[in-house]
Amino acid sequence: MRHEISPETWEDYMENTLAAAERNRVSAHLEACAECRAMAAQASHSTARLHGTARQINAAWAVSDEKLETAWQAALAQLKAEAVPVRERLDELEATMTVLCGAHTAAQALQAAAAESPARSLARLTRENWEPFLRSLLAIVRALCGRTGARLILESGQL
Repeated sequence: MRHEISPETWEDYMENTLAAAERNRVSAHLEACAECRAMAAQASHSTARLHGTARQINAAWAVSDEKLETAWQAALAQLKAEAVPVRERLDELEATMTVLCGAHTAAQALQAAAAESPARSLARLTRENWEPFLRSLLAIVRALCGRTGARLILESGQL
């Protein structure tokens, strides 16, 4: 502790986060104490230099929006490449639908949706024809289980 001012109080004073009364007390001490005034001036100078260096580093490491977008698209492509295979997703949809409307109705709804899609059957479902299948399934589920059921199927049906 320097002149009954703790290191934490000095730090808060330098960062301008002290309450008014405490700030006034430290300011009054600085007016009366040359040693502390010199220390505060040195600390202020060092802090300003650190902030300046931080700004320079931030500017040097700044990433443009274009680079961020490119990185984002690459990450999305990677996620899609690692996506759950169609058969696994179909099994998950069937399990979810079984809870919603029973095993028999779930199986029939999946078969009907596949028949209405470009795949024409569950066995021919691929990533390429998944979206039309899912749209058809959502229409069926919405009719059977309502909007909430359809939202659940939409979320669990994403590849």
